Amino acid sequence: MMLYLISGRSATSNCIGRKIPEVTIVMNQLISTELLCGGDLKGGNGQGSESHKMMSAAEYHAKWYRKNAFINLLTRSVSELKDMFHNYETYKYISQSDKKYDMIWERSSRLHWAGIFYANKHGIPCVLEWKDSLITYRYSLFHCVATRMERWKNKNSDFIIVESQVLKDMLIKEGINGGKIYIAYNAVNPEEFHKNTTQGSIIRHQLGISSNEIVVGYVGSYAFYHDSIRMILAASVMRSRGKNNVRWILIGSGKDEKQCRDLAVKEGLYGKEVLMIPQIDKYLVPQYLSAMDITILPGSTDIICPIKVMEYMAAKSVVLVPDFACNREVINENNGLLFKPFNENSIADALCKVCDDASLREKLAENAYKTVIEHFTWDKTYGDVLKNILDKLERNYSLD
Repeated sequence: MMLYLISGRSATSNCIGRKIPEVTIVMNQLISTELLCGGDLKGGNGQGSESHKMMSAAEYHAKWYRKNAFINLLTRSVSELKDMFHNYETYKYISQSDKKYDMIWERSSRLHWAGIFYANKHGIPCVLEWKDSLITYRYSLFHCVATRMERWKNKNSDFIIVESQVLKDMLIKEGINGGKIYIAYNAVNPEEFHKNTTQGSIIRHQLGISSNEIVVGYVGSYAFYHDSIRMILAASVMRSRGKNNVRWILIGSGKDEKQCRDLAVKEGLYGKEVLMIPQIDKYLVPQYLSAMDITILPGSTDIICPIKVMEYMAAKSVVLVPDFACNREVINENNGLLFKPFNENSIADALCKVCDDASLREKLAENAYKTVIEHFTWDKTYGDVLKNILDKLERNYSLD
């Protein structure tokens, strides 16, 4: 049996999105897998335990102490102390379990090493799912402990899983043996996100969008790294260029939502060219994607291509992403569009290119879907990586 440990204390089984359940299904097809979320150790699967709820980006950044460097240092240190205590509780929980684990797969979280330590102690293989450097700040009481622990985990794991070649290169530069690093790209369940034209037409009708208008859509948070304001600026540029048949559907919530709405109102776009819809339940996302012709990732980190891009592709839309190396690992000129990051004019240029060419839109959307089917389903990313690891271990695991 393999333990899939989502170690962070805020991770609960009722708040883990789509990815982890999909990955767990794929894992169970290859080896019997138990999923354990750190936040479930107390509070009964995350129910009734407010400290384990995921806080929105807007709420996080709105806290008054985030603006005070000294108090922020103290709160960060307290958070680290809680992480260390939770890690101890996690290790105790695993050690006292009556289940026999043959392998540990731990999703990295700051100051959490229980799974890797348990595996080392019991002489079983361990996999670290590495999520970039977790210590992005400079000052805290336990900063040295945190950074040393990250180095220890990287060194003492048998295999490391990353989500891009960019991340793999980062680890290699830090001295990690590239032979133990595997790339498991983000992926999608194409059956769940397959385009439903009937449902898309219903949503367009409900929103007052005609069949001859082109819909540019975004589904996600208004986090700072998504550069959400760029969509409003691009919409303004499109209007100035006389592209009056383009409508924007922006779905989500977060820190920069108010800034985007205020600018849309100021520019006279709000409720007209730009429709802003609050965050929706995840089961509705495929339906809204079916109403979109073009989907955009306005901004992103420069280390991984996020899951939403694969979902966009599976929904047979034209995908528009910032031209970062990590995004080029998924999107190219044959299956999508790339624009200069932080540049609304570049976004408008790309949009004009496809808005004026229906055959190009159809070609790019179809190629995006084919790319997903061939390369970016969960069994072809995480599944293939786990197969390779099991083969390399030269052990006989029974299929569950």
